[in-house]
Amino acid sequence: MLVFDVSTPSAPVQLARLGTVVGYIRVGAGGSMAYVANDQRGVYAVDISNPAAPVLVGNHTTGGGHAMRFSVVGTTVYLASFSNLQIVDFSTPSAPKKLVHNSTCRAYCVSVKGNRAYVGTVHEGIQIFDVSDPSVLTYITTMDLPFLTIVWDLEVNAAGTVLYAVADGRDGGVLVIDVSQPTPVQVGKMLDRNVSAVRVSGDHVYVSDEEDGLQVLDVSTPGSPVLAGTYSTWNQAQKVHVSGSYAYVADRQGGLQVFDVTDASSLVLAGTYRFAGGAQTVHAVGTTVYVGADKLYVLDASTPSAIVLLGSYASSGAGGVYDIHVEEEEGKVAAYVADGAAGLLVLDVKDAADIKLLGSLAAGRNMKGLFKPRNATVMYAADELGLAVIDVSNTAAPRLMEMVGLAQFVGNPNETIGAKAVYTEGGTAYIASDNGLCVVNVSVPANPVFLGDTFPYRPYDVQVAEGVAYMATSTIGLLAVDVSEVPKYKQYDTTKSDHRLPSSARGVQIVNHTIYVANVGLWTLNRTATPTIAGDSDDDNTFLYFVIPIACIAVLAAVALGAYFLAGRQKKFEDEEMQ
Repeated sequence: MLVFDVSTPSAPVQLARLGTVVGYIRVGAGGSMAYVANDQRGVYAVDISNPAAPVLVGNHTTGGGHAMRFSVVGTTVYLASFSNLQIVDFSTPSAPKKLVHNSTCRAYCVSVKGNRAYVGTVHEGIQIFDVSDPSVLTYITTMDLPFLTIVWDLEVNAAGTVLYAVADGRDGGVLVIDVSQPTPVQVGKMLDRNVSAVRVSGDHVYVSDEEDGLQVLDVSTPGSPVLAGTYSTWNQAQKVHVSGSYAYVADRQGGLQVFDVTDASSLVLAGTYRFAGGAQTVHAVGTTVYVGADKLYVLDASTPSAIVLLGSYASSGAGGVYDIHVEEEEGKVAAYVADGAAGLLVLDVKDAADIKLLGSLAAGRNMKGLFKPRNATVMYAADELGLAVIDVSNTAAPRLMEMVGLAQFVGNPNETIGAKAVYTEGGTAYIASDNGLCVVNVSVPANPVFLGDTFPYRPYDVQVAEGVAYMATSTIGLLAVDVSEVPKYKQYDTTKSDHRLPSSARGVQIVNHTIYVANVGLWTLNRTATPTIAGDSDDDNTFLYFVIPIACIAVLAAVALGAYFLAGRQKKFEDEEMQ
């Protein structure tokens, strides 16, 4: 658990880190106690009365369940533990006491408003309980949902009259439900849209779109998303990074474009900076912006209308700088640079006017993507030869631990399957490759284990949040795939939306509940608007692997047959002319 001082939103300051506590967090009334759901480890109680020194004071185990999501009312925690709904008294944090539980529902999430608890379940609809007496759970009613629907999250508005539920399954999306009457009634629904590179901030989703530039959706009313603003970038938006009130877009020949997103309904181009080579990637730390182009450029964008070049470092790779990761460590500000054919560069960029090479690793064939978990000593690189696992504990001498050839896992050991991007979470690496999404267990970095692969759409970028992998693809824009049970996958239909974006996506990033997509400009989406399931990898893929090829063969045969008869008619005509 990390604690930040956000009194200056544009420059949050980390106050403390409690490394043993991770998971879904809620802060109780008064702000002195935080509760954290940590799956099989239950719910932790953390004293945050001194934000600089949080203290773990108590723990409630679920008794074999999984602590998923919960609501807090005073010192009472209403916990969805997957196998049941539990009510836990944390008035004595060091000795939490379970008051009651209900074993009749597979609870995944819960929202409490007034005397009612609304419980989202796995395949069992939305169940409503009377909790006027926390020691007694009284069942009221169930709102049935289509077969196999899972409710991932739900929230009741402040008035307690409207419930917003994020559901998947047939006819899923964000369901808008009137709960002002005894019988709940669905009154609307919102589906996510197809995007490429996306970031989410507050009530707005910022999307980078290669054709239409910067797009912003107002999702303050989840059931009725509104296109709040749009700004077409000069060239082709590749990557986007949001920091404070500004969105920074790498726009190829358009260079760096900076947008003021304070008022999403009236986006303002605040500044630009052109480079000799096209801007391919961007990373911002406060108002210091790192741009990958023909070189690594470091810019001061504190005054966006007058961006100042602080320094640069020449790229050794033929394709320029493909990706950047910046991290402060041991008194240095280290920039890890994917430099194409030149491999990995580690640079000290604390003094941008005098950038120093700390170390390098000439590994692989063409390094294009990087991911380094914060404060980790191992990083992962996407390369044309596969996934590179790199020991960076000594920045002066990065060491290749393993080059994972992806072809060996998919039945093509003599081929090469390139990787374009990688994202890791919880010891699992999700790789955007030429063969689609590949999933590899890297909990033991020196001994990666292949878990599965799916959906050959050739994604350019990937990020994972709450068991869903979001991929930027050039064919269908943003692709969302449930990867919570690898090797079983569920593909979500991200094409059915009132705000569909162009399909050519290049970059994707997730911040809280916002997805930022670089897709012919900048687009932003609300991640809680879960799209409907379009396919399941347990199916036999008859359409993909049988119907489509047969249809193609039939079309080619028809064309060839037509050409044959046309040639015959032409020859007959020529013979008649000769006679």
